[in-house]
Amino acid sequence: SNGLATGCATWNFTVTPAPPGDTFGNAIPIPSAPYTLTGNTHQPSLCFTDALPGGSLGGGGTDKIWSILTTGCTTSLTIGVCETTDNGDTYLRLVAADQSSVLFSDDDTEPPGCAEVFSSSLTNVTVLPNTLYYIVVDPYNTGYEEINVFDLTVTANCWCEAPTATVSSINQSCPTFTIPVDVTSTGTTGTANIIYTVNGGTP
Repeated sequence: SNGLATGCATWNFTVTPAPPGDTFGNAIPIPSAPYTLTGNTHQPSLCFTDALPGGSLGGGGTDKIWSILTTGCTTSLTIGVCETTDNGDTYLRLVAADQSSVLFSDDDTEPPGCAEVFSSSLTNVTVLPNTLYYIVVDPYNTGYEEINVFDLTVTANCWCEAPTATVSSINQSCPTFTIPVDVTSTGTTGTANIIYTVNGGTP
């Protein structure tokens, strides 16, 4: 007959949440540019993974760190990763929103001011405005897993938020009238230009 099992071991597991930047699913947000992030790709306690969607990013070692940004009005980005422990080798990629298409990549082009020759950078790479991108940093290959601390910097040719305004009165009678416009935000600029048309004419 069947009965309760006896003498079986009891297993206890401790599950550690994935660290920020472990995959594209929890990529580290870049809210605006210029931006600086100090990271560490080789922290066994954090257990970064080397999983990539379909392996389509190719090359590189394990412990990849993902960041995510939406470009706003910018049309070009400059991205630098300076390996600061003098004992590693980095690889840098700019990845499309599909999380697998590598748009730009670099190995061993150190950014300005970085003395480590195995650092990487992308200078004035073309991007689309208001578009999501991922930045991936990792050791060049598994032979360089000793990389530890790096500084990631991101700058943009412009990074702005659109001004906002409300119009409280329209369709006034000629010959003269006033249309109150409440500019609620100038975005990231100090001023906002108000452009209007009359009867659908030229601004």
